[in-house]
Amino acid sequence: STVRIETRAGTLGDGEERSVPILSRGLPRVICFGGMTRNKRAVIEIPVTREHSLTETSLELDLTPHPALAGLASLDYLSGFPYGCVEQTLNSLVPVLSYTNALMDLGATPEAMPHIQARVASGLGKLADFQASGGGFGWWKDSEPDFYLTSLVLLGLSKVRGVEQAKVGKITASAAKFVREQIRMEPIEDLAALGLYALSEAGYQERVILEGLKSRMDRMDALTLSLTTLALANHGLTKEAGEAGKSLSRMLVHDREGAYFPVTASRENQPAAETAAYGLLALLRTQPGSPDVDEILNWLVLQKTGRYWTSTKTTGTVISAIAEYIRLRKDAISLVDQEIAVALNGGEAVRFRITRSDILQGKAQVVSIPCDGLVYGKNRIEIGVEQDLAYALKLETVLEADPILPGSSGCDLPVTKKIQAVTRVQDARGNPRLLSRPLEEREGLD
Repeated sequence: STVRIETRAGTLGDGEERSVPILSRGLPRVICFGGMTRNKRAVIEIPVTREHSLTETSLELDLTPHPALAGLASLDYLSGFPYGCVEQTLNSLVPVLSYTNALMDLGATPEAMPHIQARVASGLGKLADFQASGGGFGWWKDSEPDFYLTSLVLLGLSKVRGVEQAKVGKITASAAKFVREQIRMEPIEDLAALGLYALSEAGYQERVILEGLKSRMDRMDALTLSLTTLALANHGLTKEAGEAGKSLSRMLVHDREGAYFPVTASRENQPAAETAAYGLLALLRTQPGSPDVDEILNWLVLQKTGRYWTSTKTTGTVISAIAEYIRLRKDAISLVDQEIAVALNGGEAVRFRITRSDILQGKAQVVSIPCDGLVYGKNRIEIGVEQDLAYALKLETVLEADPILPGSSGCDLPVTKKIQAVTRVQDARGNPRLLSRPLEEREGLD
């Protein structure tokens, strides 16, 4: 809608014209579906009730030609997240850099790589500014330093290679000092294991803490055991790490989507995808050829909601693990050109090609599906491919509420126009100047 406002005062006048979006009276809703094509096809049934506004419904299909490429569509989500606390700043930099480097190992030439490196350099400056004098990090600049968050920063920055190494070294050395001081007082086992893993990734060893964790491995949950396995491997205890990896594999639950770990971490809100990601890292270190590695990866891909996993923290953790998978298993990743056909309720909705060239340029395979054929009731979407792949389908719609009738409460559109009164004066040197001030209500104009 276009709103035109005019202001008049005698012979004087002012005005402007603005476009104002008209939104539906209702609640936005997002519904996601995910899975793997089987025998080169998939069928998805989407129920649409009469509460939904068909004119404001959209369908977006995100295809993953190989599970290891599931992070492509998440890079913009991470790098563009707007809030900028320490965790979000970290995950907008390190996982994006690690994953893009892994794609380059695969032979990709991501167009955004120079921008990513520049953003990492800028983000490191922000992290350095947020770091407390004792080396710890809180969620914001003036927040109380937190052991968990500092361990995450230490773990993340220890994986940065080739960018601002002097600055990275200074931040990690100070963070490691904080973690080493606090880890002996950390009563929560999985947090202690995270701190130990972070220290070992940064090149620091804590044998006493490690021995204490090792003695309790038979009672650990999957998250703690994964972190302890990684710490054992980093300390050079290959045999012990291998035994821990075997115990970890026995914890896996297998279903038609892949394999995952029961979540029994001490922190109840620990996302299952993060546990699976750390488990994937642990098995890549101890059993890189195990079928369980691919099963965990397949399960992780199907947990993605649209372009991300739960949050920036979970998405960053998963993408970092997938980056390590690509680095170690790149020879097993096959990429081919193929044609994709999508039908909606029996009629072809869209047909397009995925090319190996586009994939190696780091382009996410995301397409919009025209919704002209969408109806109330059950809708059937069929995906046909030439080589099986993973998919995520996102439906965005509006649940309509009762309309607002003209003249009813809430229909008024308040408009305020602020006018400045300008006075011409001269400064001490006789130079002309303009002074402005807000015009008071009902004040006359000369």
